[in-house]
Amino acid sequence: LMARDRWLDKRATWAVGVFRETDSDGIGTDADAGQEFAVTARVPGLPWYEDKGRRLAHLGLSYSLRNPDDGELRFREQPESHLAPNLVNTQRFAADGVQLGMLDGAVVYGPWSVQAEYSQAAVSTPTGGDPLFRGFTVMGSCFVTGESRVYDREVGSFDPVLPRSPFLGGDGSGAWELAARYSELDLSDGGVPGGELRDLSVGVNWYLDANTRFQLNYVIADLETFGNARILQFRFHVHW
Repeated sequence: LMARDRWLDKRATWAVGVFRETDSDGIGTDADAGQEFAVTARVPGLPWYEDKGRRLAHLGLSYSLRNPDDGELRFREQPESHLAPNLVNTQRFAADGVQLGMLDGAVVYGPWSVQAEYSQAAVSTPTGGDPLFRGFTVMGSCFVTGESRVYDREVGSFDPVLPRSPFLGGDGSGAWELAARYSELDLSDGGVPGGELRDLSVGVNWYLDANTRFQLNYVIADLETFGNARILQFRFHVHW
């Protein structure tokens, strides 16, 4: 159950909802009326918006209060590659509840953009350890063909890129983007040894049209006190 709306002349939106975990059929995961749930809210806004969105500044704040399934939680993450294994993992541990918070921001100036996010999870446990897990990411990109990231003011997030001269269905070269991202994640706190992970990713994206793109990424992942990984990944993406 969710409600959302726009305000400040489409310069900001808000959304709040109550959710339950489900299985693939949309049925609650616990047949005996388990108590897993989430109360989530988000407020994104545009302090600066010019030239139909080619120059803008975005700020967003999110919060979620969650009751873990069967009184247990687990946080785990891959090194910015969905084909890689989880390099940090708390395993399952007893928890009474968790509060998730996120602050995100972005600046778009023509073909250039910078985006950053900070998130944390404050967990309450029956043992009193109450770990606090943190993570952040900073990303920058540039469209060498002159496009700009598209912002949807209805929901306060970015839309797929629209090439000026599509390669498919047109006579152009599509949109070419160079991007880099750095991120850190710390899942060790309060007696929970989940691990610490740092990632540096660089990539080239080719948008053939509004629905099709090729992506080539190189990821350097450093796992604290354990080792590192080097990942070269190619992706062909179509959506409709």
